[in-house]
Amino acid sequence: MIQVNRVYELCNFITNKEQMGNTINASEFNTVIHAVNIDFFRQRYGLPQEYVAGQPLPKMSYEVTQKITDDLSHFKVRMGIDTAAMVVDAQGRANIPSDYVHFSSARYNAIKDNVCGTVNLKARVIEHLTDAQLGDRLGNSIKMPTLRNPVFTMFSNYFQFYPKNLKYVEFTYLRMPRTPVYRVTIYPQTDLEVYDPNTSVNFEYPEDCFNEIVTLCLGYTGVNLRSADIVQYSQMLKEKGI
Repeated sequence: MIQVNRVYELCNFITNKEQMGNTINASEFNTVIHAVNIDFFRQRYGLPQEYVAGQPLPKMSYEVTQKITDDLSHFKVRMGIDTAAMVVDAQGRANIPSDYVHFSSARYNAIKDNVCGTVNLKARVIEHLTDAQLGDRLGNSIKMPTLRNPVFTMFSNYFQFYPKNLKYVEFTYLRMPRTPVYRVTIYPQTDLEVYDPNTSVNFEYPEDCFNEIVTLCLGYTGVNLRSADIVQYSQMLKEKGI
């Protein structure tokens, strides 16, 4: 986990603007890290603007490398394992979790057999379809969804499962990272701001992502301070993969 105060200290050290009175303050920094937190997360699981014709994956995408898998593992929620299973109603619908960002996998435990009262279950992968693919599948007598081969698609605020009587689903997804916050305590006698670790919220990424987080922060900071040098420095670090 990356401590938010360390990011703040290094950003201020690199910008080196304190004597001019233009160093980024706590409020401005919180605005920056809110954007950076989202940017870094989106970069890791795949930026839509990096998709090109003939290439189905961007430069970085979810679980394409072990590094990306490790960086995002903290945000992986396993409903039915770590939390309660996803509940599917009689219409085959299940609410999309409020912190849902990216689908990972879905499974349904079908009854394999029942021997002398002992129920044996077999996990069935639930196939994720687009709504167009779903329409084709529902009208196909050979590939119609069954308990052996269930499917689902996504609508505005719910998942639609077929067949509709699954009841409970083990659903794994990426949640939204919590927003980092840099908070300070101001001493009235001196107007000195002191970092408050008890009320601050750190980045949830692993420590080896520290430099990349700082680089993204510098990009926003340089624009805010109207400093071409900082923006260029940030871009140089990005190109070097730092």
